[in-house]
Amino acid sequence: MQSDPTPTNGLAPALNPLGLHRVYGVLFEIIKGGKETSIHFEAALSCDQKLADYYYIYQLNRGPLYINNSMPEMLIDQLNASCGQVIYPLQVITGPMGDFKGVNNKKEILQRWIDVKPELERYYKGALPMSVIAEMDKALNDNSRLLNSILSDQFIAVYFSDAYELSRRWGAGETRRGIPVLPFTRAQDYRLDYQTDFSPTDNGTFRVQFSGTYVDDRSAEDLHKKRPVAVADALSGTATPVTGAANLNYDFYSADGTIASVTGSYHLRLMDELHEVRLQIYHLKEKDKASNDNSQNVEKDGQNTEGGRLHDVGRQLKDTGVTNLRQGAESRLMETETVQNSKKGFFSFLNF
Repeated sequence: MQSDPTPTNGLAPALNPLGLHRVYGVLFEIIKGGKETSIHFEAALSCDQKLADYYYIYQLNRGPLYINNSMPEMLIDQLNASCGQVIYPLQVITGPMGDFKGVNNKKEILQRWIDVKPELERYYKGALPMSVIAEMDKALNDNSRLLNSILSDQFIAVYFSDAYELSRRWGAGETRRGIPVLPFTRAQDYRLDYQTDFSPTDNGTFRVQFSGTYVDDRSAEDLHKKRPVAVADALSGTATPVTGAANLNYDFYSADGTIASVTGSYHLRLMDELHEVRLQIYHLKEKDKASNDNSQNVEKDGQNTEGGRLHDVGRQLKDTGVTNLRQGAESRLMETETVQNSKKGFFSFLNF
């Protein structure tokens, strides 16, 4: 039986994801320079563990990726998809309000990469594939780079955000959030106004609406060069302003405070070229049971000492390095890029 969707204490029901086994349908429509590309997949999400009765551990599995309703056809997209799939199953550590804190199974992910890398090297030949594989090596052996890449994933950035915390507040407010409109660099900062609506709905949800504008310090020149910080003005004296906006609707289940759906769009205009992402994330209730069965099989077949063990909380959170992400990005500002971003294809996991 679901709880009354209208809170009596000024807050929505506390987030309670334990026991969650859910499948989401995910669609991103990417518009760049008038060209539109649709990306869709299914994401199976579960939560059965806590750390020290405070942090939650979610397990995320991603189904096959489709580009414009077809499997990736370009070899570089196939390689990038294979590289990206290595991180799944991904165990995400969150705070009590569902915000991203770190990754619990980094060693397991690295081992999967060690196992699959020789096969990729045999199949994909040439300078570009080898540079992509080399970048994957760097990402998985650099904690800051790995976490930045995961945080720049569109689904993770939207789902494991501050939306959970803000959904528990009455009325209106303001927040600032990094949104990965452009790939291969640090997410762009937006100032967002939010409004919570606890009005009852037929499907037992309530809504939080977000709308705002681009407020990142980086100029068009900085973003064009994939810089994580604003330095164009200091380097060349030229810093072209960037404009952008975001509008997102989050629907939460009143019973447990978890996300039912996210819809909306965000964009920015970079040197007269529009970059826009439209998104739809919906709970696919009819697929939850099948996901539970598959998830149990994956865990049973893929057990190892690293994947199944909960680590010491203090060591684990220190290891995530979340508080030092921007510092790490700044230290790599002048690092020479070995892969041309325009040739990576859409699905590169290597955002940093």
